[in-house]
Amino acid sequence: MDRIDTGSVFGSIGSQTVVYGHIHRPYVRTLSTLTVANAGSVGLPYDGDRRASYLLLDESKPVIRRVAYDVDREIKALKGSGLPHVAWMVKMLETGSYVEFRREIEERLRPAAGTSRASP
Repeated sequence: MDRIDTGSVFGSIGSQTVVYGHIHRPYVRTLSTLTVANAGSVGLPYDGDRRASYLLLDESKPVIRRVAYDVDREIKALKGSGLPHVAWMVKMLETGSYVEFRREIEERLRPAAGTSRASP
């Protein structure tokens, strides 16, 4: 949001409050005539805080809420899931931040051939 003029992007909507998602970074920004908010991410935050985040509209005022959960348990289940790009997702869960996808992360953390995967 720092790189764009929020008034020009959201001003034409005609509302005092605009809420959107999908960028994994929770925030509430109040401008002179407009409040812009993003809920963040329940399971894959990019702001360095591993807790789940959601947004609550309290009498039309957006408020970010955080909820701690067992991230290490989630990581263990993810490692045993057999999903592609697990090592990349694990790195993001561990740090609570976006990590650029790199093949060497995948190859370094991939289970050795012949090892069984744990059940989630």
